[in-house]
Amino acid sequence: AYEIKILPDGKVLIATDVTQTSSRQVLKFNADGMRDESFLVSIFYPGSASINKIAVQPDGKFLIVGNFTGVNNTARAFIARLNADGTLDTAFNPPGGGANGTIYDVMIQPDGKILIGGDFTGVNFDTSKKYLARLNADGTLDTAFSPVLSTKVRTIKIQPNGKILIGGITSAAVLPPEPG
Repeated sequence: AYEIKILPDGKVLIATDVTQTSSRQVLKFNADGMRDESFLVSIFYPGSASINKIAVQPDGKFLIVGNFTGVNNTARAFIARLNADGTLDTAFNPPGGGANGTIYDVMIQPDGKILIGGDFTGVNFDTSKKYLARLNADGTLDTAFSPVLSTKVRTIKIQPNGKILIGGITSAAVLPPEPG
């Protein structure tokens, strides 16, 4: 499994490869461990697809990020929001389709805004958003958030005081902390 999330109702989401079908999917299991057969999310990518992270919203909807260009046979670029039943939330459709490269992490801030980090060099046609971006709850780009990074982001954490920590890959031998 690439990612496991326990839902407030005790059910479990698992992002996985299914070797019998060579597909990447999100599966849901009930609290008793039995698979919810009515729930299935499939992703696709012309190469090797993956779901790297799942972030669950308070309303039960959830975001998936990774290396994919479609979800449930609908075009979505590296990020998608799904309803609690696994259907695509069509209200979340970032202009420009999303990011232009793999997203490795996603975090939902207390105000509902969405932080994404990865290898991308643009989000929603904005090429100034490199490696870290923030989206509004509807998927549009939060243009007020403008960090300048030289680090490909692999992990994001939000501290209790609201400050954002990132970890990732850099070509520098020693990288000083980047303010913001």
